[in-house]
Amino acid sequence: RLPSDIVSAGHFDGWWKRQRRETPHLLDLTEADVIEEGAELPDEEAFPATWHHGDLAMGLTYEFDPGAASDGITVDVPVDALDRIDPAVFEWQVPGYRAELVDALIRSLPKELRKTFVPVPDTVQQVLSDLAPGRGGLIESLRRILIRRAGIPIPPDAFDRDAVPAHLRMTYRIVDGEQVLAAGRDLAALKDGLRDRIRAVVDAAGHELEQTGLTEWSIGELPSRVEIEGAEHRAVAYPALVDEGATVAVRLLATPEEQAAAMWSGTRRLLLLNLPSPRKLLRPLTEGSDGFLVATGPYEAAGEWVDDCLGCALDRVLTEAGGPAWDGAAFDALLARARSELPDATHRVGTASLEILEALQEAELAAGDLPDRDEDVITDVVAQLARFIYPGFLTDLGAERLPDLRRYVAAVAYRLQRLPQQRAKDREHMARVRELEAEFDRVAASYPPSEALGDVAWMLQELRVSLFAQHLGTRGKVSEKRLVKALEEAMID
Repeated sequence: RLPSDIVSAGHFDGWWKRQRRETPHLLDLTEADVIEEGAELPDEEAFPATWHHGDLAMGLTYEFDPGAASDGITVDVPVDALDRIDPAVFEWQVPGYRAELVDALIRSLPKELRKTFVPVPDTVQQVLSDLAPGRGGLIESLRRILIRRAGIPIPPDAFDRDAVPAHLRMTYRIVDGEQVLAAGRDLAALKDGLRDRIRAVVDAAGHELEQTGLTEWSIGELPSRVEIEGAEHRAVAYPALVDEGATVAVRLLATPEEQAAAMWSGTRRLLLLNLPSPRKLLRPLTEGSDGFLVATGPYEAAGEWVDDCLGCALDRVLTEAGGPAWDGAAFDALLARARSELPDATHRVGTASLEILEALQEAELAAGDLPDRDEDVITDVVAQLARFIYPGFLTDLGAERLPDLRRYVAAVAYRLQRLPQQRAKDREHMARVRELEAEFDRVAASYPPSEALGDVAWMLQELRVSLFAQHLGTRGKVSEKRLVKALEEAMID
């Protein structure tokens, strides 16, 4: 499109100054100019223009500029919605980048873990179908899948996020209408930096429900959903109590799922703040050898164990009461019930947890007596225990599951003690269980979480007990046929 006499920058500048008045678009390029005819175009679903979360629709901008702060994808987050968004939702990236991101995360693992998953591209293709966006964060989901596939423990902090290429880490641009308030790749840091501005926007928008620093129920009735004025339209938000540690807040969240999770933990915290010295209930259990068990467990300090026991016991009270309260009268009734039932519930949880930790100690001693040639079995056992025993496991599992977990850990100890007499049989059983667990993960990834699927996951653990330590008994007869039938029924549900 340039005349043949344009042979320098000076020539070009002079010619273009005159030419652009007549044909300003002469040098514009269209898609047809830069994309070969018949070439496969980018999938709009793989690289969408908008990020949807609940009722929120946030614009996405794509930029290819390696080295620049905005290289990759930028999402515009309205400041009035910032407090309603869990940063974990953005870990999943857009579908078009997800395989590359999973590849980078696996390569960021320490060498002793990473070597288990080579060739990495093959592992990526195998795990992608198991990943289910929207069910927690990508990194935690990937960690659980890799643990299950390889049978080795992977600590939560094993992935080096800083090693992930910049274009695979979302850039966040906090906007108030057309005004950009802040931008960066750390959404939590941006929220902290804009805390005062967020509060001002929320207050100006008339969100009278939002409060912070609560230590008692002083909020009247909490509605299950409200309409709020967004930047461009009215939106639906979901109020909930949010645990802030020393206090409780009321926040408007983006989805009913986030509301349900926050409301439960927020109610638990508010109950603890209004109960008289609940930690004293566990003091008798930490004396003598029992205190040593707590010290050798997964907790960094005895206080973590106490908090875990109390959280688990309060959840039992909450469950039997029908769930969190949504007004002052219901909360007062819940508090009265907690005062009455918590001492017994806490003692039962504390006792059960010590039995689990004692079985764990026996399993660790049995593992220490095994030779190096049994490393594959030890690795399988460590991965199994890592899924169940960690700081906070009592509250996560629930009081009703603690007797089952004690049997599972006792079965692990028995399995390791018997291993020298039945190595071949043990490895046969281990292969069968791993195959079934991998198949369960593959199927479950295609469905939303449900109680039925959860029951099948626990049945897999019952099968482990029936194979490795039959004398301990299980909850009903467990077989591969029964597992398949239960999984099919869960899929139908």
